[in-house]
Amino acid sequence: MPSTRWRKVVRELWLNRSRTLLVVSSIAVGIFAVGTVQLLRSVILTELQAIYIASNATQASLFVDGADEATLDSVRRIPEVAEAEGRSTLAVKVEVAPDEWKTLTVTAIDDFEDVRINLLQPVYAVAGASGFGAERLTWPEKNEIVLERSALGADNVLPVGVQVGDDLRLRTRDDKERILRITGAVYDPNGFSASFTGSASGYVDYDTFERLGGARTYDQILLRVAGAPAQQLDKEYITAVANTTADKIEKAGFTVRRVQVPDPGRLALQDLFDALALLLTPLGLLALLLSGFLVINTISALMTQQVRQIGVMKAIGGRRDQIIVMYLGAVLVYSVASLAIAVPLTVVVAGGLAAFLGGFINVEFPRWSLPLNVVLIQLAVGILAPLLAALIPVWRGAGVTVREAVTDYGVGAQKSAEGWFTRLLKSIKGVSRRCSFRCATPCVARDVLR
Repeated sequence: MPSTRWRKVVRELWLNRSRTLLVVSSIAVGIFAVGTVQLLRSVILTELQAIYIASNATQASLFVDGADEATLDSVRRIPEVAEAEGRSTLAVKVEVAPDEWKTLTVTAIDDFEDVRINLLQPVYAVAGASGFGAERLTWPEKNEIVLERSALGADNVLPVGVQVGDDLRLRTRDDKERILRITGAVYDPNGFSASFTGSASGYVDYDTFERLGGARTYDQILLRVAGAPAQQLDKEYITAVANTTADKIEKAGFTVRRVQVPDPGRLALQDLFDALALLLTPLGLLALLLSGFLVINTISALMTQQVRQIGVMKAIGGRRDQIIVMYLGAVLVYSVASLAIAVPLTVVVAGGLAAFLGGFINVEFPRWSLPLNVVLIQLAVGILAPLLAALIPVWRGAGVTVREAVTDYGVGAQKSAEGWFTRLLKSIKGVSRRCSFRCATPCVARDVLR
């Protein structure tokens, strides 16, 4: 059976349900805000780092005018270059409805079986497009195309209900029409999502690329640099290698229009999540701070309201530490109830937010994930913060004496109610208070209750 003290705690919480609900909701908001930020940072950054490594993402991209295979081979012989690969892209139009055409970005790949930089991952199931037939994937040959998976979930970038084996009607830049057969879908983590760009993308071999108006040359050279792990993350070192490569290409007679070196170890548009975390972090801390103030005010009001009850407990032998533990126990109940609400809500909301934002950068994040470090942070925030916030008002309230409790109406009320004459009388030794019944003899109850 629970002790009388804990039955009192439960009774107070139940009788003051509105106040309990208000405090629990406030603490839950703080826990939820902090937990959501930490969950987004933990899951998203971990997933992005894993994708970056798995895709063997390019560390530098050189945009050139029609480099040939011999130039690419000379680039590969540079000692600081670990790997180099050529790509070519062009924009065509795809008919998404009768007489309605949208942009389709086509990238040419030399050998789909031997892609070494910005790897394309085969996709055998596409969420939201089960009828596409992704399980029938084959690498494209002449007059065939494999689509980037994000296009299948975007609106109005491809014909409705398109499937593997269907034909796409394309229009080249010189208004020639071409028919390409769809052979499947791939995932390109280093490309932009169709939801972000508003256009689909696909991959073809160079025979098909030429039929679409392209040339059997490279307009982009992707680089991976050689060096120690620290150099792999050194943007200045990577830039120096890229510039050396650009000089070599220009000496071969080709124009290098631009050298692009992204931040090492980061996927494109990853800054979007950094900005989101930067925005949400102070909001989460503010929510936590406000919940702390509400806890302080609530507990202070509770201690003021129950000052006479505290006096009675002390009169029958209650110690200050027992009273403190009892009221802090009420705060702990608030915390546990808040955690029960905030933790599941964090998983649902943060998972949905990550999935929504992932659609813009072409990344599928785990929908239901709760890392241990996030749980520990939420436990610390949800339990320690309210207890620390309540400690001072509980300590002060539990310090009231029996005499103060039975003669006054609240914590600190005695000092505000006493005038200068009363304080003068109290300063004179030997002068006792009269009891409330106005009898002529001093009240001895004061000495007993002490």
